[in-house]
Amino acid sequence: MKKLKTILVLTVLATVFIACDDAEDVLPTFNITNDVSKKLDLSVMANTNGDCVDFTEASTFDLRSNTDINENYSKVTALDINSITWGVTDFVGDDGVFLDGGLLKIGETSFEIGNFDLKASDTANEMFVITDVNKLIAIASEMLPSGSISMRLESRSGSNCENDFTFKFNLKQNVTVTVQP
Repeated sequence: MKKLKTILVLTVLATVFIACDDAEDVLPTFNITNDVSKKLDLSVMANTNGDCVDFTEASTFDLRSNTDINENYSKVTALDINSITWGVTDFVGDDGVFLDGGLLKIGETSFEIGNFDLKASDTANEMFVITDVNKLIAIASEMLPSGSISMRLESRSGSNCENDFTFKFNLKQNVTVTVQP
């Protein structure tokens, strides 16, 4: 009887230890969906003859700035960008200042942002949505290995260029990362 109890206890202990070793293998995959934002502060100085000027601002967009994503990034197996939106806030300058033929570049992927009135866009709280699925996939593929990607806004001020102006260019990505523990 004593031998039977000992064998039973050893069997239970062995089962517990084996089950604990395999616990990581049975934890389910889970997704983290979050908005991650970046702001570019732009200050455009008029030139002395009042001609419109080209301007560029660059930064790095880092998914790992989000705590939930950063804590799990070593176990991320997939990244999906569900949407990218952008808009202008905090415009300070004259009426009728336009972005003229702007280009937003995220990694190696470019988007034309067209012509629009900065002050009117800010006042109306306009948000623009990037919907090209193939471009969203390309950005996600480029971003997955490190969790970060370069971003660059290139444009030209158009009309009413006699005075300086400033604004914030806000970019928001809604992302889903798949984590395999």
